[in-house]
Amino acid sequence: MNSNIVEFRPYKPEDMESIERIIARTWGSQENEPTNADIVYSKVYIAYCLMISTYAETALIDGSPVGVVMARDLSVRKHFVLKLVLFLLRNFWRVLRPSGIMALIALYRIEIANPRELLRGCPEYAGELTLLITSPEARGHGIGKRLYADAVRYLNGAGAGRFFLYTDTECGYGFYDRAGLVRRKEQKMVYRIVSGVAEMTAFIYDSVKD
Repeated sequence: MNSNIVEFRPYKPEDMESIERIIARTWGSQENEPTNADIVYSKVYIAYCLMISTYAETALIDGSPVGVVMARDLSVRKHFVLKLVLFLLRNFWRVLRPSGIMALIALYRIEIANPRELLRGCPEYAGELTLLITSPEARGHGIGKRLYADAVRYLNGAGAGRFFLYTDTECGYGFYDRAGLVRRKEQKMVYRIVSGVAEMTAFIYDSVKD
């Protein structure tokens, strides 16, 4: 990357491979290169995020994707079952393998069951920030802040300004403290993921001011 030209545009299918590698490098087994298990989980995870999201934006430096944000307007529930079927069909070859089955189990625990448990007793939300991630190359360019601001602008415009997000200590969760969100709930968790056993604290952040 020489000229460091930064641009933002709607997510495109050709961004997927780059975003998968960013996810695998960031949330994987912390080795120099992502393992196959890390890649499998990232593929299933990004497919799931795309399935549930109603907004997705990619950040690029010199034409290469270095970050993505996704959000969803919770009032948009049309065709969810169809999207789920298409998701399983498109990822059938991945989930048939042992690593794929483990990825689906991990996905369910981390992205569905755990948030559902933490959301009990929380305020009623109209939106969700489903994914915000950037690569090391994106640091120092204000890319994470811009992606976040664009997603919040989308949610506010959709009438979903009361939004939440689910994150954990494997991520840069301090970003959301600095962004002024409320850390609503937290819980320590231990569970098996594709690349081993994970111990972390999970959080619900939201935009609801008490």
